[in-house]
Amino acid sequence: MNTRKTPWRPGTWLLSTVIPLLVFAVPAGAENLVKTFTGSGPDTTPRFEVQGPWRVDWEAESEHPLLSAFYTNLYDAETSEYLGFITQLRGTGAGSKLIRESGEFRIGISGNDVDWTLRIVELSRDEAEALEAAASRPRAAELPPPARPEPSTLVAAGSFIGWNVVDERTLDLATGEDGLVLEVTLAEPCPGLTETGEVLFVTPDSGATNVYNSILLDDGTRCYFERVVPQYR
Repeated sequence: MNTRKTPWRPGTWLLSTVIPLLVFAVPAGAENLVKTFTGSGPDTTPRFEVQGPWRVDWEAESEHPLLSAFYTNLYDAETSEYLGFITQLRGTGAGSKLIRESGEFRIGISGNDVDWTLRIVELSRDEAEALEAAASRPRAAELPPPARPEPSTLVAAGSFIGWNVVDERTLDLATGEDGLVLEVTLAEPCPGLTETGEVLFVTPDSGATNVYNSILLDDGTRCYFERVVPQYR
Protein backbone atom coordinates (compact mmCIF):
# COMPACT_ATOMS: atom_id res chain seq x y z
CA MET A 1 0.00 0.00 0.00
CA ASN A 2 1.41 3.41 -1.01
CA THR A 3 0.34 6.79 0.36
CA ARG A 4 1.32 9.91 -1.55
CA LYS A 5 2.22 12.96 0.52
CA THR A 6 3.02 16.51 -0.54
CA PRO A 7 5.73 18.34 1.40
CA TRP A 8 5.13 20.34 4.53
CA ARG A 9 7.01 23.61 4.53
CA PRO A 10 8.62 24.45 7.87
CA GLY A 11 7.33 27.47 9.75
CA THR A 12 7.54 28.79 13.28
CA TRP A 13 6.31 26.51 16.08
CA LEU A 14 5.29 28.14 19.35
CA LEU A 15 5.07 26.14 22.57
CA SER A 16 2.27 27.47 24.76
CA THR A 17 2.66 27.68 28.52
CA VAL A 18 1.33 24.46 29.98
CA ILE A 19 0.29 23.23 33.39
CA PRO A 20 2.99 20.88 34.81
CA LEU A 21 2.29 17.17 34.49
CA LEU A 22 1.84 15.45 37.83
CA VAL A 23 1.81 11.64 38.04
CA PHE A 24 1.02 10.21 41.44
CA ALA A 25 -0.79 7.66 43.55
CA VAL A 26 -4.35 8.85 44.23
CA PRO A 27 -5.31 9.10 47.93
CA ALA A 28 -8.80 8.31 49.20
CA GLY A 29 -10.94 11.36 49.94
CA ALA A 30 -13.97 13.41 49.04
CA GLU A 31 -13.25 13.41 45.32
CA ASN A 32 -16.16 13.62 42.89
CA LEU A 33 -16.17 11.83 39.52
CA VAL A 34 -17.68 14.33 37.06
CA LYS A 35 -17.34 12.60 33.69
CA THR A 36 -15.75 9.56 32.06
CA PHE A 37 -14.85 9.58 28.36
CA THR A 38 -13.66 6.58 26.35
CA GLY A 39 -12.70 6.13 22.73
CA SER A 40 -10.21 4.98 20.10
CA GLY A 41 -7.95 7.25 18.07
CA PRO A 42 -8.57 10.97 17.39
CA ASP A 43 -11.62 12.63 18.94
CA THR A 44 -12.87 15.62 20.91
CA THR A 45 -14.85 15.21 24.11
CA PRO A 46 -18.21 16.91 24.63
CA ARG A 47 -18.23 20.12 26.67
CA PHE A 48 -17.99 19.54 30.42
CA GLU A 49 -18.15 21.86 33.42
CA VAL A 50 -15.91 21.33 36.43
CA GLN A 51 -14.97 23.21 39.60
CA GLY A 52 -11.29 23.57 40.38
CA PRO A 53 -9.13 22.07 41.60
CA TRP A 54 -9.67 18.97 39.51
CA ARG A 55 -7.76 16.05 38.06
CA VAL A 56 -7.69 14.24 34.73
CA ASP A 57 -6.95 10.52 35.10
CA TRP A 58 -5.93 9.02 31.76
CA GLU A 59 -5.19 5.56 30.42
CA ALA A 60 -3.90 4.58 26.97
CA GLU A 61 -3.76 0.97 25.78
CA SER A 62 -2.75 -0.59 22.46
CA GLU A 63 -2.01 -3.97 20.94
CA HIS A 64 0.99 -2.32 19.23
CA PRO A 65 2.50 -0.01 21.88
CA LEU A 66 5.65 0.73 19.86
CA LEU A 67 3.50 2.19 17.08
CA SER A 68 0.89 3.98 19.17
CA ALA A 69 0.66 7.62 20.23
CA PHE A 70 -1.62 9.50 22.63
CA TYR A 71 -1.67 13.31 22.73
CA THR A 72 -4.37 15.27 24.57
CA ASN A 73 -4.88 19.04 24.85
CA LEU A 74 -7.20 21.12 27.02
CA TYR A 75 -9.38 23.81 25.39
CA ASP A 76 -11.82 26.43 26.62
CA ALA A 77 -15.25 25.12 25.58
CA GLU A 78 -16.60 28.56 24.68
CA THR A 79 -13.66 30.14 22.81
CA SER A 80 -11.71 27.00 21.77
CA GLU A 81 -8.58 28.66 23.23
CA TYR A 82 -5.71 26.22 23.75
CA LEU A 83 -4.96 26.04 27.50
CA GLY A 84 -2.18 23.44 27.61
CA PHE A 85 -1.38 19.80 27.06
CA ILE A 86 -2.50 16.90 29.25
CA THR A 87 -0.52 14.07 27.67
CA GLN A 88 2.29 13.81 25.10
CA LEU A 89 2.81 10.07 24.99
CA ARG A 90 4.49 7.77 22.50
CA GLY A 91 3.38 4.27 23.47
CA THR A 92 0.96 3.31 26.23
CA GLY A 93 0.57 4.14 29.91
CA ALA A 94 -1.53 5.79 32.58
CA GLY A 95 -1.27 8.89 34.73
CA SER A 96 -2.97 11.98 36.10
CA LYS A 97 -2.81 15.75 35.73
CA LEU A 98 -3.85 18.33 38.30
CA ILE A 99 -5.61 21.50 37.07
CA ARG A 100 -6.57 24.46 39.28
CA GLU A 101 -8.96 26.43 37.06
CA SER A 102 -12.76 26.11 37.10
CA GLY A 103 -14.80 26.42 33.92
CA GLU A 104 -16.23 24.67 30.90
CA PHE A 105 -13.74 22.71 28.84
CA ARG A 106 -13.23 20.22 26.04
CA ILE A 107 -10.33 17.80 25.60
CA GLY A 108 -8.91 17.17 22.13
CA ILE A 109 -7.42 13.72 21.54
CA SER A 110 -4.85 13.13 18.81
CA GLY A 111 -3.30 9.71 18.39
CA ASN A 112 -3.23 6.46 16.53
CA ASP A 113 -3.63 2.76 17.30
CA VAL A 114 -4.74 3.48 20.87
CA ASP A 115 -7.77 2.87 23.10
CA TRP A 116 -8.12 5.58 25.74
CA THR A 117 -10.06 6.53 28.87
CA LEU A 118 -10.29 9.99 30.48
CA ARG A 119 -11.84 10.58 33.90
CA ILE A 120 -12.65 14.09 35.18
CA VAL A 121 -12.45 14.19 39.00
CA GLU A 122 -13.17 17.20 41.25
CA LEU A 123 -10.95 17.51 44.33
CA SER A 124 -10.91 19.41 47.60
CA ARG A 125 -8.14 21.97 48.18
CA ASP A 126 -6.52 19.67 50.74
CA GLU A 127 -6.45 16.79 48.24
CA ALA A 128 -4.93 18.99 45.55
CA GLU A 129 -2.20 20.23 47.92
CA ALA A 130 -1.45 16.66 49.02
CA LEU A 131 -1.10 15.57 45.39
CA GLU A 132 1.23 18.45 44.57
CA ALA A 133 3.35 17.66 47.62
CA ALA A 134 3.55 13.97 46.66
CA ALA A 135 4.58 14.82 43.09
CA SER A 136 7.32 17.23 44.25
CA ARG A 137 9.08 14.74 46.54
CA PRO A 138 12.50 13.68 45.17
CA ARG A 139 12.83 10.11 43.99
CA ALA A 140 14.92 7.66 45.97
CA ALA A 141 18.57 7.95 44.97
CA GLU A 142 18.91 4.21 44.53
CA LEU A 143 16.27 4.00 41.84
CA PRO A 144 17.83 3.61 38.38
CA PRO A 145 16.69 6.00 35.64
CA PRO A 146 14.02 4.58 33.31
CA ALA A 147 15.37 2.83 30.24
CA ARG A 148 15.12 4.80 27.01
CA PRO A 149 12.90 3.01 24.45
CA GLU A 150 14.59 1.60 21.40
CA PRO A 151 14.04 3.77 18.32
CA SER A 152 11.42 2.42 15.93
CA THR A 153 12.04 1.66 12.26
CA LEU A 154 8.36 2.20 11.36
CA VAL A 155 6.02 5.16 11.06
CA ALA A 156 2.37 4.62 11.98
CA ALA A 157 -0.16 5.57 9.32
CA GLY A 158 -2.03 8.71 10.35
CA SER A 159 0.68 9.86 12.78
CA PHE A 160 1.87 12.78 10.62
CA ILE A 161 0.39 15.48 8.40
CA GLY A 162 3.37 16.59 6.30
CA TRP A 163 7.07 16.14 5.65
CA ASN A 164 10.20 18.17 5.13
CA VAL A 165 13.54 17.02 3.66
CA VAL A 166 16.55 17.81 5.86
CA ASP A 167 19.17 16.03 3.73
CA GLU A 168 19.53 12.82 1.69
CA ARG A 169 19.30 10.67 4.83
CA THR A 170 16.84 12.62 6.99
CA LEU A 171 13.15 13.53 6.88
CA ASP A 172 11.14 15.47 9.46
CA LEU A 173 7.47 14.43 9.71
CA ALA A 174 5.13 17.05 11.19
CA THR A 175 2.65 15.50 13.66
CA GLY A 176 0.36 18.50 14.08
CA GLU A 177 1.30 18.77 17.78
CA ASP A 178 3.13 21.95 18.88
CA GLY A 179 6.85 21.43 18.36
CA LEU A 180 6.68 17.63 17.89
CA VAL A 181 8.18 16.01 14.80
CA LEU A 182 9.16 12.47 13.90
CA GLU A 183 12.78 12.50 12.79
CA VAL A 184 13.27 9.74 10.21
CA THR A 185 16.81 8.59 9.44
CA LEU A 186 17.16 6.50 6.29
CA ALA A 187 19.33 3.39 6.11
CA GLU A 188 21.53 5.03 3.46
CA PRO A 189 21.54 8.24 1.39
CA CYS A 190 18.52 8.47 -0.90
CA PRO A 191 19.66 9.97 -4.25
CA GLY A 192 17.23 12.60 -5.53
CA LEU A 193 15.41 13.10 -2.23
CA THR A 194 16.51 16.70 -1.80
CA GLU A 195 15.20 17.61 -5.28
CA THR A 196 11.84 15.82 -5.19
CA GLY A 197 8.54 17.55 -4.59
CA GLU A 198 6.54 14.38 -3.91
CA VAL A 199 7.17 10.99 -2.31
CA LEU A 200 5.19 7.83 -1.67
CA PHE A 201 5.16 6.36 1.84
CA VAL A 202 5.29 2.57 1.43
CA THR A 203 4.08 -0.22 3.73
CA PRO A 204 6.25 -3.29 4.46
CA ASP A 205 6.34 -6.26 2.11
CA SER A 206 5.05 -8.39 5.01
CA GLY A 207 1.53 -7.08 4.30
CA ALA A 208 1.04 -4.73 7.25
CA THR A 209 -1.11 -1.79 6.13
CA ASN A 210 -1.07 0.46 9.21
CA VAL A 211 2.64 1.34 9.17
CA TYR A 212 5.28 2.58 6.70
CA ASN A 213 8.87 1.35 6.51
CA SER A 214 10.17 3.24 3.45
CA ILE A 215 9.59 5.93 0.84
CA LEU A 216 9.45 5.72 -2.94
CA LEU A 217 10.63 8.51 -5.24
CA ASP A 218 9.15 9.30 -8.66
CA ASP A 219 12.06 7.56 -10.43
CA GLY A 220 11.39 4.28 -8.57
CA THR A 221 14.11 4.65 -5.94
CA ARG A 222 12.99 3.03 -2.68
CA CYS A 223 14.68 4.16 0.55
CA TYR A 224 14.15 2.31 3.83
CA PHE A 225 13.84 3.77 7.34
CA GLU A 226 16.65 3.00 9.77
CA ARG A 227 15.38 4.93 12.75
CA VAL A 228 12.29 6.96 13.74
CA VAL A 229 12.61 9.18 16.81
CA PRO A 230 10.09 11.75 18.20
CA GLN A 231 11.72 15.14 18.74
CA TYR A 232 10.47 18.39 20.31
CA ARG A 233 11.82 21.54 18.62
